[in-house]
Amino acid sequence: MRAVYYECQGPADEVLCVADLPIPQPGPGEVRVRVHVSGLSPTDLKARTGFSSTIPFPRIIPHQDGAGVIDAVGDAAEDSRIGQRVGIYEAQFGTAAILLAKWAGRGRGHSHESRASRRCLRSGSRSGFRPRQRRCRCSDQCTHGQRRHGCVLRFVYIYSVPVAVKIQAARDINACLASGQYIPHIGMNVPLEKIAHAHLALESGSVMGKVLVAL
Repeated sequence: MRAVYYECQGPADEVLCVADLPIPQPGPGEVRVRVHVSGLSPTDLKARTGFSSTIPFPRIIPHQDGAGVIDAVGDAAEDSRIGQRVGIYEAQFGTAAILLAKWAGRGRGHSHESRASRRCLRSGSRSGFRPRQRRCRCSDQCTHGQRRHGCVLRFVYIYSVPVAVKIQAARDINACLASGQYIPHIGMNVPLEKIAHAHLALESGSVMGKVLVAL
């Protein structure tokens, strides 16, 4: 399979390599996803640079989030899932499910807001506004809140959110996307061979919106 990897941490244009690697086979309770697009997030930058931790394995295939199609299963009883379109989140932690994105009117997986807040989120997701930070009064999973023009953005540490909440959020997000209430802004979309450009753009803050790598 064609993939990107790194074997040491450092600058994107120095450590990211694109090459043909062995195709992995799924084990019991696992599926293999043929990834069509991979989303780049700040956690991917932190892992690659060593900001969040030292390199945990001799070779890392980066990125937490993506979307694709199941092309192999580890259990014969799951054959019906082959061809199913799925998203991936927290791939570096060995899990696969629907990619979580914010729904207008919610934070990452929780927190209903008013109609005014929903309008603000929709506008902010496209214009890239940076709201001023104010005191936050939300759940114990929220790390901080930001407010502007009556809109409250509530951020959570997604890795500690219960799986059931993530699954429900994914259902809500799919419904929201289908209704047209949330339209993600794609700021950059590059082929796999240009992945270092995507990392450098996000790291420098020169791109606004989602950064995607197409495979």
